[in-house]
Amino acid sequence: MVAKDVVAEIGMSPSNNLKVECAASKAWGWTYMSISRYEGDSDFSLEFLGGVEKRDEWPFIPIDSRMSDFTLHRDDEQVTLALETKYAMCEDKGRYLCEAIVNRTIFSKTFNVDVKKKPEPPKLSFPEDIFDGDTIWMTTTWDAGNPLLGHIVHEVIKGYKGLPFAAKNERTISWKKDCSIQVRNKYQVTPNLSWNGTELLVRIIPKENATLYEQNVVRRVKTDRKTVLIIDRNICKGKYNQKVAHPYTCSKYITCFRRPRVTKCGYFQCFNDKSKTCQHITLE
Repeated sequence: MVAKDVVAEIGMSPSNNLKVECAASKAWGWTYMSISRYEGDSDFSLEFLGGVEKRDEWPFIPIDSRMSDFTLHRDDEQVTLALETKYAMCEDKGRYLCEAIVNRTIFSKTFNVDVKKKPEPPKLSFPEDIFDGDTIWMTTTWDAGNPLLGHIVHEVIKGYKGLPFAAKNERTISWKKDCSIQVRNKYQVTPNLSWNGTELLVRIIPKENATLYEQNVVRRVKTDRKTVLIIDRNICKGKYNQKVAHPYTCSKYITCFRRPRVTKCGYFQCFNDKSKTCQHITLE
């Protein structure tokens, strides 16, 4: 056996898991294999992740190791040890060491791991109850994974088409969290009754220099779609200090006092406009 026969591989794709694999082939007389990770930039500080001796039925993995899942293949001339964690983290990045003992000689190979994470669907949010003339924020949050493969775009599927021109104070920020890039886009709008029923779509498009593979990853990211419902501010006209039914759902009602205020009924309750109270829903 020669040193080049010790092979270290990192099985990574845009997913949440991390798999590190070492293999030794043509290794007649092998007795031991292990996988470790360098801590920081030191060449001497190593974290032992797992190892197996030829006579052991199962590999030894420390109790505090996050890489507790394993696969093992071995025979007289070959051994392959793979360790896996379902949730890759930032600290999993860095240099790893694969070692094998064959005929009392140590063979080793170092390799680098770059943690990747698949992008999640974007999430669009805005107030559920919007009175015409209110200024609100439209906010999209996106766990973009790692690396950043695209950016957020908004589309009007139906309804008020002037939305891009009505948006003000648009801003986009990004930050890292658990080795994943978080993106937040937000802008202000002041919708009126002409916006009622407008359907908005948020999706992700690939960055300009994305590879074909990265483009396919981004295209598989799901979209988010929501409908804007506007409440007529005159709903309380002539009904001061009264309760009126919500125009779109019976699970809420509107109190007409100074400014209209929306209140939600309890679980499995519906507002009765005659009694002006929330009542339990009866299933027949």
